[in-house]
Amino acid sequence: MDVVTVLILSAILTFFATNRFSEWMNVAAASQPVPAQLQEIYQPDHHQRSRDYLKQTAIYEFIKNFSALVCVLAFWFVGGFAAADNLLRSFGLSTLVGGTIFVVSYVLLIDLLKVPFYLYKLKIDREFGVGKTTPALFFVDYAKNFIGRLVMLPLPVFGILWIFEKMGSQSFLYVWLFVSVCGVFIQDVFLPLLAPLFNKYRSLEDGEIRTAVAEYAKRVNFRFKDIVVVDTSQRTAVAGAFLRGFGNSKSIVLNDNLIRSVSRDEMVAAVALAIGRDRFDNWFLGLIGTVGMIGIMFYLMSLFIWEPGIFRAFGVQQSVYLGLVFFSLVFPPVELGFSIVRNYMSRRTQAKADAFAASTTGNPDSVISALKKLSVTSLANLTPHPAYVLLNHAKPPLAQRLQSIAGTRYSSAATEAKDFTDPPSLPREASSRAS
Repeated sequence: MDVVTVLILSAILTFFATNRFSEWMNVAAASQPVPAQLQEIYQPDHHQRSRDYLKQTAIYEFIKNFSALVCVLAFWFVGGFAAADNLLRSFGLSTLVGGTIFVVSYVLLIDLLKVPFYLYKLKIDREFGVGKTTPALFFVDYAKNFIGRLVMLPLPVFGILWIFEKMGSQSFLYVWLFVSVCGVFIQDVFLPLLAPLFNKYRSLEDGEIRTAVAEYAKRVNFRFKDIVVVDTSQRTAVAGAFLRGFGNSKSIVLNDNLIRSVSRDEMVAAVALAIGRDRFDNWFLGLIGTVGMIGIMFYLMSLFIWEPGIFRAFGVQQSVYLGLVFFSLVFPPVELGFSIVRNYMSRRTQAKADAFAASTTGNPDSVISALKKLSVTSLANLTPHPAYVLLNHAKPPLAQRLQSIAGTRYSSAATEAKDFTDPPSLPREASSRAS
């Protein structure tokens, strides 16, 4: 086994071990007592249910990822990549067309193989009352997703392969620009257009809730197009509010679970959390960070795909499309480093959003009670392990957020959130969950 093979194996196994270790540390941490401020809503039987759900989810993640790891390594070492590549080359297609077919087929096939695991996770969610998706609804949604990816993937994959093959040593700069533009289009245009295919949106009828939400938005100078309700209750029991759209055309979106589970003041608090998240998410810095990460990724890829030792390790002929597939196997450990930074910044933003909601509603108790109710429906882990928070949490743990809102922590967030009435300086697509 040569050095390159050892390095690739080390990257894959390290990523797997790091994630599984953090998940089981998180399961162990869940055995701690319920934080004092949550004891009135998390009774012992409910806490035990939350712990059981966390454990079952961790087992599911281990089985799914271990199975994927075994399949990839087995396919590698029995010469599966070489056999698939030789089969494709036998059709006499150009490297661009054949490569696009290979990469898109690989992505879709990997996801198809995960379908049994998705169904098992739906079963767990239904047993614990977190999810409501039936197998029939899952397959309808999956078919829509599959067709969407089948339509969406070929063009960017073809573009990446063409640039790497035709543009020479500086190709990663052109790929960087191309993928950044494609990413903005997919995230901000294509995906919002697909959303109505999965859930129904309707304008919230006139009444007490609409009046209260509209008055709050006006008070904090948040301009919106509409207040809408989305029917997520057929798929999940989780409640929340978020924003969608651009600039002054954003809509405030309330899922129907939220409307049924909280009071008017708690509804306003949930909306305040979403607006606060939108207010303090720096659109420009977020864009720079995302584009910068894409640039680093494709620079590393440009080094990776021209390294002959990589292809010798997999026993295949050198090609850009195979380099793209192999890079997807070794990049996750690098991406994990980016996600640690991204999650840290997101937790800071959430602390500011929490302070914003508590201050602008003038009712911190409603913000606290809304967060408590939302955490109950999602069976949130009340005492997550710090390592798991570091790797996975985009928001601070619930107990920490409640202390922040009560004024015992994150005092700097309250200071930074002192001017709540200034409108955001740049328009952005918002999809910030309130819980």
